Amino acid sequence: MVVKFFFATSGFLPVHSFHLFKILYNDFDMVYYHKIWMNKTHQLTRAALVGGCYFLFTVLPPFSSLAYGPVQVRVSEALTVLPFFFPETMWGLAVGCFLANILGGVGVVDFLLGPLFTLFAAYLTARVPRSIWAPLPPVLVNGFGVSIYLSILFRVPYFYSVFYVIVGEMVACYGLGWLLVMVLQKRGFQKGVKRLGF
Repeated sequence: MVVKFFFATSGFLPVHSFHLFKILYNDFDMVYYHKIWMNKTHQLTRAALVGGCYFLFTVLPPFSSLAYGPVQVRVSEALTVLPFFFPETMWGLAVGCFLANILGGVGVVDFLLGPLFTLFAAYLTARVPRSIWAPLPPVLVNGFGVSIYLSILFRVPYFYSVFYVIVGEMVACYGLGWLLVMVLQKRGFQKGVKRLGF
């Protein structure tokens, strides 16, 4: 308001120049809010895409044969490193896990608690400072958390379940997931830095 009054009352710019400035000022606001809206759209699209991929890589054969039970290797868990670069994908991962666990046949506790552990692990992944730590939260959270109810449902010793879930998570997260991290970093993605044009 003060800037507009200055340009309108000073002798540096004629009146018609003030109107031109006003138009450019308003256009800048429009472009700025359009970019914010587009950014939110990209985030929602990215979260939905990651959730859909998590679901498909869990329930489709041959991945589904190792995705459930006390001994499991979920290939889809490789995607849990993505919140390190894109925090919004944690919601897609949780929804994808929820839908995949519904079809898993393990029980209500699996599609209620499983997504919560996934969301918590994804949140921690988004908070870690270095990419080398990105796969660690899902390994530990699922290894010690999911094993609580898997050991009860399948009637196996708790630490037996912890061992095999952690091994499976290590294969998915530090094997496939770390490859995904390296590919993204090679393409210019970094934590807290948005790649130009993406």
